[in-house]
Amino acid sequence: MTLLLNLEYSPSLPPFRRLADALRTAILDGRLTPGQPIPSVRSLSATLKVSRSTVLRAIDDLKQQGYLETSKGSSTRVCKELPPGYAADRVQQHDLPRVVRRFGREVRLSAYGNRLMEREAAHVDWQKIDFGGAPSSLAPLKLWRRLMARQWSDLEKLELAGYTTDPFGYRPLREALARYLNRARNVQCTAQRVAVFGTKRLRLDAIARVLLNPGDAIAFEEPGYPEAAALFSALGANLLPVRVDKDGMVVERLIQEFDKDQAIKLVYVTPSHQDPTGATLSLDRRYRLLDWARENRVFIIEDDYDHEYLYGAKRLPSLQGLDAGDRVIYLSSLWKILFPAVKFGFMVVPHCLEAAIQQSKYHLERSMPVAEQMALADFIDEGHLERYIRKSQSILAVRRRALLYALSKHLRDRVIIYGTGAGTHILVRLKTGLDDRQVEECAEQANLSLLSTRPFYRGRSPGDEFMISFANVFEDTVTNSVETFGALVNQQEMVLHSEPGA
Repeated sequence: MTLLLNLEYSPSLPPFRRLADALRTAILDGRLTPGQPIPSVRSLSATLKVSRSTVLRAIDDLKQQGYLETSKGSSTRVCKELPPGYAADRVQQHDLPRVVRRFGREVRLSAYGNRLMEREAAHVDWQKIDFGGAPSSLAPLKLWRRLMARQWSDLEKLELAGYTTDPFGYRPLREALARYLNRARNVQCTAQRVAVFGTKRLRLDAIARVLLNPGDAIAFEEPGYPEAAALFSALGANLLPVRVDKDGMVVERLIQEFDKDQAIKLVYVTPSHQDPTGATLSLDRRYRLLDWARENRVFIIEDDYDHEYLYGAKRLPSLQGLDAGDRVIYLSSLWKILFPAVKFGFMVVPHCLEAAIQQSKYHLERSMPVAEQMALADFIDEGHLERYIRKSQSILAVRRRALLYALSKHLRDRVIIYGTGAGTHILVRLKTGLDDRQVEECAEQANLSLLSTRPFYRGRSPGDEFMISFANVFEDTVTNSVETFGALVNQQEMVLHSEPGA
């Protein structure tokens, strides 16, 4: 085992004390963790060019302080139970504004850094927010491996493509995406205006850096996608919540209440399948929003979330396809379809922002894996994407029906079901005496994919509203999962009512 230590020169301290201080610092910094063995005496002596007696004295000193221990027949290790002040020394969380204490040191952060720390303090499990992605059992991974192998077989072509890719991505992929979006979503664009990003979140970062200054206002759906809200807030934007009903964002409220009070720079909306309610923005509201945005020179970010899967609902054209004022920034991705194979996101840029977004993209993400882009271009152009969407939608439709039947049968008057017309999850209201976390724990024990919508609200959340994914549901087990979930909820309620003071 090799451990690099910095023995700071101090003529007032003997060598063993300087070594003991360096080892203690390595423990406090987390480089040596509780229970981990430290390098041998011989190794430390040879690496640090000190005598073995110096090393032994340093180790004895740390043993007396409670940082190291040696058991018979074993190497010297960091104590599993460290001194009482260890945790306080390592992380202090009671800091003045703009000061963060880590590992016993104060760090003065920028305004952006402090906003990020506020996000950390929110205790949101961000890994759960991307909810309801297609399971790997549905993803066409064998086909994807074959397409990738095809690209890697021609290294000369691959190398050439890598050198010719511009910041917006591999040109043939952008051409394939433009053709697909025109067919499937009535998006009016050419490859010149399509930008491919390595991740979904970078798209919003690129937009925000071009259009937003700290304090600028963004109209945001309430409830709405928390990752986007967190990113805009971290960059200093002022989020103005706009209520959502069964027809999507209430555009009239946006126009009447905010137009007079504060100039709005951006509107963020998920019109195809509002996240998390599942509502679809009506055609009348789409035109009203576009007219207002054109008149007031406001840009609209259209996150075309979950547009692929519909179950009897009417498919409406994208906002971008209806836009005559060059005000819509169109976002989409294939992660719900091809996860975990492909995580690319893409954007269709308005003509007026093309140069600015290209510069932003250049500084954020100059290059991306070329083989994956080449394979995705073939996947789209050879018709695999649309065939896969049709195939997976038929499977998901069966799973959706099975989940709806199981909920109606086993939860009955406990559940109210919303948002069933699109996507890979449904929205429900559950009548229980439990809090959100207790309901989620019951669902986890029952192997039911359920998530509270609390993180999607900027203000007060209903408290009994949940998303249930049917992407991972199997018809032969979902009934048992829902029945078990109901039984666990009943059991938890009985425990709760039996407690003193209940």
